[in-house]
Amino acid sequence: MYNFKKQNGFTLIELVVVIVILGILTATAAPKFIDISGDARKSSLKALKGTLKSQTGMVHIACQLTPGCVSASWGQVIYVKALKQDVQILRGYPDAGEIARTDQIDDIIEYSGFDLTSEEANHTARWSIPNTTDCYAQYRQPDNSDGATPTITLVDTGC
Repeated sequence: MYNFKKQNGFTLIELVVVIVILGILTATAAPKFIDISGDARKSSLKALKGTLKSQTGMVHIACQLTPGCVSASWGQVIYVKALKQDVQILRGYPDAGEIARTDQIDDIIEYSGFDLTSEEANHTARWSIPNTTDCYAQYRQPDNSDGATPTITLVDTGC
């Protein structure tokens, strides 16, 4: 007689049900993962803002420890030993000035992955996420008044 063995495996209906369930899960979870790139851009900017604050603070402290730096005339280039490089100092803080020079704020900040622009008239340097609008961190140098400090802003509405 015939000897039938029971085969182990999934039926077509079971496979279709699993595929439908996976499709539903994907449809509900996908929007959360799609927006993750915007969150990553915002996090990159926040990290850059923190770097700007810490490096600016380091320059200011190094300037206070460097003879002649605090009393330097407006825009004087000072060799800051702690950073092992020249930095143009404005009221004890780095200049935003021209990004083509080698003694500005952009030379003490690691900014790979960002587009850097400088507005000399506004005394700012801006690090933007490429191909976005309103997604940047900006450094504005101090003005020439006593007690002036730089302004560091973060705009992430367009990330």
